[in-house]
Amino acid sequence: MLLLARPWLAQATPESFCAGNDVLLHALGQGVEARVLIDAPITAVYHLLASRPVLPGRDRHLLLRAEPLKPGHSDDYKVTATIPLPIWHVQISMNMKQQTLLQDLPHQHVLWQQQQVSGDMAVYDSQTELFGVDPTHTLIIYRVTIKPDPNFWLLRLLPHGLHTLVNFLPWFTAAGFAFNLQEHWPSLATTPAACSPPPGWVRIRRQPSAVDSWFTWLYPLPLSQSQRRLSQLQRYHEFLPAVQKVTVQRRGNDLYSAWTLTDHLGPFTLHHNDLLHVRLNPGNWLYWGEDAGHHRLSGQWIMQTSSSGQTWSQLSIHCPERSPDWVSGWLNYMPYPRSSAELLGGLLLMERSTQWLNSGNRPNQKSSTPPLARHTKSAP
Repeated sequence: MLLLARPWLAQATPESFCAGNDVLLHALGQGVEARVLIDAPITAVYHLLASRPVLPGRDRHLLLRAEPLKPGHSDDYKVTATIPLPIWHVQISMNMKQQTLLQDLPHQHVLWQQQQVSGDMAVYDSQTELFGVDPTHTLIIYRVTIKPDPNFWLLRLLPHGLHTLVNFLPWFTAAGFAFNLQEHWPSLATTPAACSPPPGWVRIRRQPSAVDSWFTWLYPLPLSQSQRRLSQLQRYHEFLPAVQKVTVQRRGNDLYSAWTLTDHLGPFTLHHNDLLHVRLNPGNWLYWGEDAGHHRLSGQWIMQTSSSGQTWSQLSIHCPERSPDWVSGWLNYMPYPRSSAELLGGLLLMERSTQWLNSGNRPNQKSSTPPLARHTKSAP
């Protein structure tokens, strides 16, 4: 579907976008949309992307290669992704067709569409849209829908727990595309201090030695009920599948908890124990976590009453370069962007805890509803 320029872009400036040097993500129908603001004119971005349908990234050694299917026809190409797993290298191939839906450089607007014609995915559709915000900045919007072929041999080998990763594949793909763009052009140096995306959005900032992520969503219950139930850490095993047991000691507003987790990787079962300290300040919970290898994370969980009487929630996660095991788990073996562990952890908590509260604390882990797709209301 052809998407025309939005009216608000005519008055937009780089400072008006809640992006800065961050990547913004949100669910869009059955797919995911990523936004990134680049410190480069639209002509420079256009000429690079028009000549290179795939931007190779340096994250986790994922090897991407694109080659034309017919000499002289750059719109028909084959993409090969090689995933170097510890035991063997997995290769995924797709024959893609790229079509220009709109090319209006004088008015600073370009739109491409990429579709899989044949390959290892059941569906792989994407759109890349460029908006020239001003003579030196370009807003890039990338939308992608991915549905793996259920008969693909790799899916048949994966244990049930790893299928969670497949469900979040559009999120990883959209984030990876935006991060690869940031490797080619510098993004803005700062992000507005008041940046608070509406419910359903994720904001990620990558730094040389750490990753910061912000997740915003709505809970269906009033603030007091949401806080009372979510403070029961010993019940988190009811909606987080890797959590086996949580032991909690409370001292005033401080919760000291020990988490027992289990990861399944092929025929192997991995057990590990992690620690989490939560300080229940009114409306703003602080937390610090550490695994057995002394890898740490920290952040805060803000909850407020929304205009509709529900609970507006924003979770921030700060992780050093190596994430704690309870966040990453078997993701350490997968070649996704470095921030994928935090992205998966935040998305799982958003989706599963919302289902948990919405169903009277009876989780529905088999739900096929895309995470965050229901959250469309504004923040307070």
